[in-house]
Amino acid sequence: MMRRSDITQLLRFKEETRELFHQRLFPVILVGMVLFPLFSFLDYFITREFFLAFLVLRITCAAGFIVLLLIFYSRFGKRHPFTLGLIAYVMAGITMSTMVVAAGIHGSFYEMGLILILIVFSSLMPLDTKQSTVTGFLLFFIYVGSVLILNRPTAGNVHIFFINAFFLLVFVLICILKCYAEHETRSKEFTLRMELDAQKEKLQHMAYYDMLTGLPNRTMFYSLYPLAIAKARQGKTLVVLMMIDLNHFKEINDTYGHDTGDRVLKHAGELLSAGIRAEDLVVRLGGDEFVIIIQDIQKEEEVAGISKRIVDAFVNQDPIEISGRDYKISASIGLTVIRPDDDLSADEAKAKADQAMYMAKEQSKAMGYDTRLQRMN
Repeated sequence: MMRRSDITQLLRFKEETRELFHQRLFPVILVGMVLFPLFSFLDYFITREFFLAFLVLRITCAAGFIVLLLIFYSRFGKRHPFTLGLIAYVMAGITMSTMVVAAGIHGSFYEMGLILILIVFSSLMPLDTKQSTVTGFLLFFIYVGSVLILNRPTAGNVHIFFINAFFLLVFVLICILKCYAEHETRSKEFTLRMELDAQKEKLQHMAYYDMLTGLPNRTMFYSLYPLAIAKARQGKTLVVLMMIDLNHFKEINDTYGHDTGDRVLKHAGELLSAGIRAEDLVVRLGGDEFVIIIQDIQKEEEVAGISKRIVDAFVNQDPIEISGRDYKISASIGLTVIRPDDDLSADEAKAKADQAMYMAKEQSKAMGYDTRLQRMN
């Protein structure tokens, strides 16, 4: 079963192929418009004869290419360029095959013209393997069938027919191999590009997110803080900055090891994320320090309710197991309220919340290291 990402990449590859085909279809149509009338002048130049029926046939084919050019710029042409390409390919092949059948003694000249048309079109049109196989063999059987039915070769020139049919078949096989090689090359290039894009996204994620907790990191905090302040000034709202420091984290990390410390940090990140609203942001600054940016606060009275949710997240948490015992982590929380007319940088606001957090830690020590919150005015 294909993964959703694989399906998305496949659809994107098909879309790029369609766009590339649409770009290459334009010169194909122009070649068809010019090449067929030009053959009438070559008729007279090479054979010193002028075939009115062939001129009419070529002009009709050129008119068909003009119609394709008009459709090319329509919505249908952009969505179905392969269909237009197939029509152009078959229309050119039928026109040349008709002239081969009707020419009689001059058949070899028009058979070379048919192969020339196919060479020009195949070099311009990036058909995939399946389409090139169907189109190539269709044209081959159109030629063979039209000659055998309408102008059956005689004993004297049957060898010419077999030679021309052989060369046409070889050319069709070469076109199929060419299209296969081009399709495989594009597929590998696309896969490589997708892998590079995935690596870029991963590196960008690593630059702005903490790998352990999945939370935004210090870099993201300094990027988003000015945006939150600008939004608050525009909407005349308040921003609350909370600093959170886990109690006893150093002792846990030193006593039970870094793996246990990592579990505690992840658990703390989950608790903080569960206690905020969708528009708020939890950031891990580093170590056991977290910061929360709370936005869109209309009134000061709302701060107490938001603060209570954060404290309750720690108080009502499901304990984690450390060395066979259930353990509830606690934290010291300091907050500062930033008003629209305050002019505080990220470091200044963080320093105020830091002061409040250290005051909360002193209270927490005195109260048995339970979760405490202190506000800095």
